[in-house]
Amino acid sequence: MRIVVTATVLALACLAQAGCSGGRVEGAGADPAQAGPETVLTPSPDPVVTAPGLPETTERPATSPPVPTGPVQTMPGLASAITTEISDPARHGTPGVRVQRRKFAQYQIIIGWTVTSLAGDPAAPGLARTDAVRILQLVQRTRLPRYGSVLLIVTGAVAHDGDGGRKMTRVVRAKYTAEAVRGTVFAPGTVWAQADDKAAEVNPAFG
Repeated sequence: MRIVVTATVLALACLAQAGCSGGRVEGAGADPAQAGPETVLTPSPDPVVTAPGLPETTERPATSPPVPTGPVQTMPGLASAITTEISDPARHGTPGVRVQRRKFAQYQIIIGWTVTSLAGDPAAPGLARTDAVRILQLVQRTRLPRYGSVLLIVTGAVAHDGDGGRKMTRVVRAKYTAEAVRGTVFAPGTVWAQADDKAAEVNPAFG
């Protein structure tokens, strides 16, 4: 009798110990309706990284063309600025501005333009002087590569030997050293006399 009681007590003690330590135990026979959704973890593949553009070791093209190093360089940017600067409704024809920088002449900047296409144009001599002042003032305030002098060459129409025709020819040539360009206050009435390299050459048929 003692053995049965002892076994019963031991069994009850074991059941009590299991309930305290683990609580309700859900095994394979648990109610599926009360079980939460099953979470399945799927490993993600390794990310694939694609570098945009060119590889770092690849040389990229230059963003601007190299500066020409030949004996004669054109300066289209300055030519465009001069064209805008000397725009004048009184002009007959287009100015056709040309700009070059000559290495073999101590980096001389040559600026040529047409003052008029009308022979005997009474406004042309004054317009040429005004053009020259505007151009020299533009050069003064523009950052340019090194230069030794500025040569102005003005083309215009003149009467052709009294036969009523006309010809396009050089009407003014005036040269200014870089020092004169930087330090002179130019004026239309004196701009030809302010050429310091040598006296400006003015075609007599021009005025």
